[in-house]
Amino acid sequence: MIELSSIEKRTAWGTALVFLLRDLGLMLVLPVFIVYARELPHSTPLLVGMALGAYGLSAAILQVPLCRLSHLVGRKLIVISGLIVFALGSYIASQMYSIEWLIVGRLLQGIGAIGIVLLAMSADLSRDVARLKITSIIGTAIGFSILLAIVLGAGLANVLGLAGLFILATIFAVIAVGITWFVIPGVKRRRHHRDLEMRYGDVRSVLFHPVLIRLNFGAFVLNFTLVATFVIAPLFIVDHLHIARNHAWTIYVPTLIVAFIMLFPAALLAERYRQLKRMVTLAIMLMIVAELLWFLAPSTYSTILVGLILFFTGFVVLQALLPAWLSKVVPLDKKGTAVSLYTMSQFLGAFIGGIAGGALIPGGGLQIYLVCLGLLVLWLLLAGNTFPPLHVTTRVYQLDKLKDNQHAEAVRKQYLGVVGVVDAAVIFEDRMAYVRVDAEIFETRESLGDALSGLSAQV
Repeated sequence: MIELSSIEKRTAWGTALVFLLRDLGLMLVLPVFIVYARELPHSTPLLVGMALGAYGLSAAILQVPLCRLSHLVGRKLIVISGLIVFALGSYIASQMYSIEWLIVGRLLQGIGAIGIVLLAMSADLSRDVARLKITSIIGTAIGFSILLAIVLGAGLANVLGLAGLFILATIFAVIAVGITWFVIPGVKRRRHHRDLEMRYGDVRSVLFHPVLIRLNFGAFVLNFTLVATFVIAPLFIVDHLHIARNHAWTIYVPTLIVAFIMLFPAALLAERYRQLKRMVTLAIMLMIVAELLWFLAPSTYSTILVGLILFFTGFVVLQALLPAWLSKVVPLDKKGTAVSLYTMSQFLGAFIGGIAGGALIPGGGLQIYLVCLGLLVLWLLLAGNTFPPLHVTTRVYQLDKLKDNQHAEAVRKQYLGVVGVVDAAVIFEDRMAYVRVDAEIFETRESLGDALSGLSAQV
């Protein structure tokens, strides 16, 4: 077990808290947004849906340019600037002068698209051997944020209203600025991280990779379905079940608790027992059943409650397992590009899901469930027609003594000669090696880890 240094601990927990606070501020409004925003001046269903998903547009456009800019002006500067813009957008949204103001506020929230910059900063501040542990801590915070946001948002709206939730998001952003400034160490040496950052020359090959294109489509559908569903589902809870909007938390909280509990056995089966593809397809099926229930019987308490349990269970499992699948199949020298495109697919899904949901409300709203159902069925067919990934893990090593591309290729062949290594990429320009190994062999035989570390130390 790798022990983190004091700097790495501050980096891991500080970065995780910044992610958590930003995502909380972004998603707190999700379960109550529609029932409050529809009362604003100039509000129409389309504009309300656009406001809910607007953050996805600006985030999808700006995440890669902001990461590249951080190489020139500094990681912390970009992170803090993004959080300040996020706070400004949250405050503008809290004023709620009109639906247009709300759209502007949500777009500004999306400009705080500093996720890849945060990951690059954490990589700059950590040893290669500690990267996996730090990434796991950050990933847990990201995965937990959506559940916590819906629970807190549904409950706090009872006291604060929608404007108060945006004020809370502003406060979260200010706290995140303080954590970035005072807790996360400063970066003394900025490096390019091929496993985190996009290279435009790799976009075409990644975009049309037979497995990655399915995962990107899945990320799009997952977030499209989340936002589109929450354009209409809260209205049925308030208008048809006659549950007061300040008591909607009583239906969200129990369903989310069940979903969170179900995540652990699903993750265990996916990783330890190599059932990743089966768990992904099962989670998609749960969301399909949820959307079908809501389409067939949208106005009964039992179908809404059962549907929410199935929907959230499927969602949290997929949110956790899709990135794991991506990390097992992506070409090692193109991982950063793949991660960037995957994240862009998520944000675009949220944006288009909001617009689609708002556009279909005037027809009664049931068409939203039908569209989500169709997309989920298509995704299920694509996922079911994909080979299950190998049970592998990736290790990253810094090779400061690489001489040239010929030397890098020779080192790559040496890695491939180690029993248990599935694939390897050695990038001369970055002085980095990315080694994919059989996870079971790596965990049970110290000799594999020793061989890789020893080989890396010699270069």
